[in-house]
Amino acid sequence: MTIAELAAIQPPEPRTPLDPALASILYPAQQNDVRLIADAWHRGDTGFMLGSSTGTGKTFVGLGTIKQLGNPRTLVIVPSQTVAQQWVKDGQKFGITVHTRMPENAAEPGVFATTYAMLNLYKDKLAGQFGLFIPDEIHMQGMKLTQGKTIATLLAGVSGRSRMTIYSTASPYEAPHQLYYLRELKLWPPRKGAWREWVKRHGVRYVQKHIGRGEYREAPQWYGSRESKLHDILKVRGEIIGNGKGVARELELDPAVAPLTSNFVAVDEYHGEYGDTVKRAMIAMQNLSSAAIKVNIEKRLLDYVKLDAAADAAAAAVQAGQHVVMMVSNKAPFNFTDPVLAERKTKRKKGAKDRDIPSKIREEIIARFARAGLTGSLPSPTDLLREKIAARIGAGNVETFTGSDSESARAKRKAAFNAGKLPVLISTIAAGGTGLSLHDEKGDAPRTQINLGLPWTGRDFQQMLGRTYRYGTKSPVHHVFLWTDHPRERSIASVVAGRLEGVRAGVQGIVGEKNVNKLIEFTFRGGDMEDDIRDENRDDLAAKSRAWLDRFFG
Repeated sequence: MTIAELAAIQPPEPRTPLDPALASILYPAQQNDVRLIADAWHRGDTGFMLGSSTGTGKTFVGLGTIKQLGNPRTLVIVPSQTVAQQWVKDGQKFGITVHTRMPENAAEPGVFATTYAMLNLYKDKLAGQFGLFIPDEIHMQGMKLTQGKTIATLLAGVSGRSRMTIYSTASPYEAPHQLYYLRELKLWPPRKGAWREWVKRHGVRYVQKHIGRGEYREAPQWYGSRESKLHDILKVRGEIIGNGKGVARELELDPAVAPLTSNFVAVDEYHGEYGDTVKRAMIAMQNLSSAAIKVNIEKRLLDYVKLDAAADAAAAAVQAGQHVVMMVSNKAPFNFTDPVLAERKTKRKKGAKDRDIPSKIREEIIARFARAGLTGSLPSPTDLLREKIAARIGAGNVETFTGSDSESARAKRKAAFNAGKLPVLISTIAAGGTGLSLHDEKGDAPRTQINLGLPWTGRDFQQMLGRTYRYGTKSPVHHVFLWTDHPRERSIASVVAGRLEGVRAGVQGIVGEKNVNKLIEFTFRGGDMEDDIRDENRDDLAAKSRAWLDRFFG
């Protein structure tokens, strides 16, 4: 099948009649999803992939399914207490009481929501059978499940004692060899070697990879061109969607009610308070032995040159009557003597060292910064941005929503923003990636979302867009993407622009070869980045990206 033919595959028409009580709660597309899950349940399927994009209301679909199936004993696993509380709140609309704890015993009925961390802590309370098991934002555990980590054993145990597992994620298609977590969909036979045979049919090869000290192990590698990878991932999609084993819908809102607009604001590469420091750091990074690490460090540094422009844009938007969300890539300071690629998601044990940069390359980076006279660190981007916005519109008009803030502080700030009492909320992609609904549900508070960091992966894009643009939005949404004239950012800006064009077109599913590339390219951009960087010609990339942007923006 061609790419266009694979992309045009849609789910079968649902057969199970909808519970009449759900008709007034769910949108038509959500009603179809519930009915498709009910069809799979009645067929005796043990798994279903709920893979629609951010903002489509997967929590509502999960709760609707529970009600449709007669309130079976259900366990929901979520990334954080914030998301668990959202299940509690939304459950009330369905007449469902959601308990934010583990069951007291193996026979206790009801719907229970807990976090992945608590699941591990209270694994002794996992006894008993469940009708439904819903691991939410399961992509966050995808690689751990593939690698056989402890969480994989726990989740597999619950799935094995459940009538059906509903895998809920807005980003199900990272790479074929990362989809082992979907095993209850029964895409490959339950026999030894079947998993490897399945991934090999989708472009994956197992190679010997050096893991240090002269030791090697087999590791999966996804080979091929962008076109062949697109074909591979669409084959996966077709096997799941076409056979009624899952759904993957794009968000589709009425443009007359909630129009989505956007613009890309070019920022001088060495603009603002830290422009000179960033320039010296970027020069120091030239010809680093690892191109992939070089580009990721540049990504972090470029956020600093956008802070002043972002603060100006936020102040102007507030003065124009907008309610503003700011999305920043990282909250952590950038330390020239202890560089890391990303902020830590967990606390380190005493004496432990960061491992996201190999020691030899790390030493090379530190030496380069030292020769450039760069020591110490740059402050937290979120703290700096808050200070700059406060200087323009007042300290009481802006707050942060990051992992450094307590759960209670984040809940209060979210509530204040959604009530119209807080004009500006600053979040990181990590903190705002799940469970953060900041859309206008009343129709009197239009949103402007200012994105400092361009989304480098499909997950980032989905999570960025879905904070303010989602089901229930009743006013215009405007996205501002700040970008520099750096070759990699030009390339990413062109893809983001195309992705937005596809979303604005109201694409239902993925139809037409033109939209396929725009809507799917992000799925493997992050994982494929090192190959891109190694193979790219910077001058050629710059010319192509500039031409694309010129065409898009007219």
